[in-house]
Amino acid sequence: MSVLIGYYRSLLKTKGGISEKKELVETRSSFRSLLSPIFSQILPPNPENKLHPLYIAKIPESSSPALYFSYDAGLDSDPKFSHELTGCIFVNKDHELCLVRWPLDGSARVQLVMKNVASLEWQFLTNSDFEWTESWTKKDKAIPSAIKMVVHEKNLSTVEYCFLLPQSQREVTYR
Repeated sequence: MSVLIGYYRSLLKTKGGISEKKELVETRSSFRSLLSPIFSQILPPNPENKLHPLYIAKIPESSSPALYFSYDAGLDSDPKFSHELTGCIFVNKDHELCLVRWPLDGSARVQLVMKNVASLEWQFLTNSDFEWTESWTKKDKAIPSAIKMVVHEKNLSTVEYCFLLPQSQREVTYR
């Protein structure tokens, strides 16, 4: 009888662990699904546009650098959040990964994306020599070819996401 009870306990622990892992996989997958369409619509640099397409900066609410970006959101049920928006991805003081989006009028839409995030790193694939760099500022006139986002979770797991960005001009050399 005690063998049966022990087996039942271990089975319950396993099922609990599976549901936690399933939730973690779903969170990571939904995060990628959320960001892929945003990064595919990053706006190209435009001197007439007040919005800068992409850069990282430090913010007081986070110990990790935040990524700011401008993109075409398309249509939204709230007309203010349609078309060109500015966004920011950062880790807040409660160790939550947040996505903030705001139109030109300054109102904001904040979305909690992931919990238990210890820190965040960014890497950018340069267009000229195809090297990864950890810095992309407003001084960079172009947008990178790709962004790598490294999420360090509080449980010591590290997850990397990579997103390709649209290029406004592709050079083609015919020989």
